[in-house]
Amino acid sequence: MMILIAMTFLLPCSSGARATILSMSKTAIPIVRRSSASISPVQIHNLWGREIFVKRDDLLLSLGPTNVSGNKVRKFKALVEMTSKPKMVISCGGSQSNAMGALAAICNSSGMQFLYVTPPIARSLKENPRGNFEAAIQKGMQAS
Repeated sequence: MMILIAMTFLLPCSSGARATILSMSKTAIPIVRRSSASISPVQIHNLWGREIFVKRDDLLLSLGPTNVSGNKVRKFKALVEMTSKPKMVISCGGSQSNAMGALAAICNSSGMQFLYVTPPIARSLKENPRGNFEAAIQKGMQAS
């Protein structure tokens, strides 16, 4: 049984990754590219005589039937594109996390179980689910 534990942080470059450097003022910002399809558009703006690079995650298309968009597309694209899906995804974070809602939608549309570990949930939220927590529960998320 394959179980995926999803963590939201930047992975280091691997042999399959390609790093690009964008310069802004006097600093260099490495951008890791896994595939050209997952790249957010970058717009260059001139502000007070300096070039500013703006990463436009808001322009990314949604992930299929999930309606997951923005930076969550970039974060979870690999999970959606896996040819051999795990039976369960386990993640952790706050009880109103946007990532929790995105993972719940992805797992629901792909037939995967989703277990979300969160600090103690307020009694009022348990008794009257609302917001992202309610939406994730409706999509089959199990909270622990």
